[in-house]
Amino acid sequence: VSANLRFGAWLTADSVINYINTNLSTLVLARILGASVAGGYNLAYNVAVVPPMKLNPIITRVLFPAFAKIQDDTAKLRLNFYKLLSAVGIINFPVLLGLMVVANNMVPLVFGEKWRGIIPILQLLCIVGLLRAVGNPIGSLLMAKARVDISFKFNLFKTALFVPAIILGGQWAGALGVTLGFLLVQIINTVLSYFVMIRPVLGPSYRQYVLSLWLPFYLSLPMLAVSYGLGLALSGHLPLVTLLIVQIAAGALTFAVTLALSRNALVVEIKRQLCRNEKLRTLLRAG
Repeated sequence: VSANLRFGAWLTADSVINYINTNLSTLVLARILGASVAGGYNLAYNVAVVPPMKLNPIITRVLFPAFAKIQDDTAKLRLNFYKLLSAVGIINFPVLLGLMVVANNMVPLVFGEKWRGIIPILQLLCIVGLLRAVGNPIGSLLMAKARVDISFKFNLFKTALFVPAIILGGQWAGALGVTLGFLLVQIINTVLSYFVMIRPVLGPSYRQYVLSLWLPFYLSLPMLAVSYGLGLALSGHLPLVTLLIVQIAAGALTFAVTLALSRNALVVEIKRQLCRNEKLRTLLRAG
């Protein structure tokens, strides 16, 4: 019972710290620069950071019981954790990096010309959202190993960095400064996460950590090149709405082709699983 109470207490404390980290930047901006500047930042934040923050916990919580079942088999847990990390990246990297590329056209079209000023903020927050997304599975790993205390202590340390970074950033360069401070802390968090949270429970595996993040990034590169190139080549030649549709459609098609041609073992495994599920659905419909 005492072990369960400790686990619950650490989990609650960790959730409180995460909530503070999530809302702190907007509060600081509103305090330093006023509600209108905070509103623009909050708009970009809701587009780039909130959706993956809502989606990824669903994915990782579904897999938490599977992690818990193999918590004593470190080798198997390590293998499946890094697969999950790459899979989360494959979902988030193309969306957020693609959003970063088309932001110049999307913001004035979707939100109006008056919001052009948030474009660089949105682009930087796309990277923040991406780094937060790939950090999310670590929570399920630590829960499976009953080491939420590590997550709480690390989040406490991150908050100690976060507060001065966004305050100094806000005083130095307004909303953009807050965003840069946020991004800097997130980069530090991503680098240190391995040493503070992953290595203590999975053992030395830094190469696997880097490769699991590199995979979705390099899979997204052709998509980024095509979407960005079309944006440059067709700017001024097409209506904004048509250009945005072309960029998104061409980028999505390029990413789909890249996945189809990839011979990476994890990508092949994912494709095989999807084909198997599709065949099963076809058989069920036929029956």
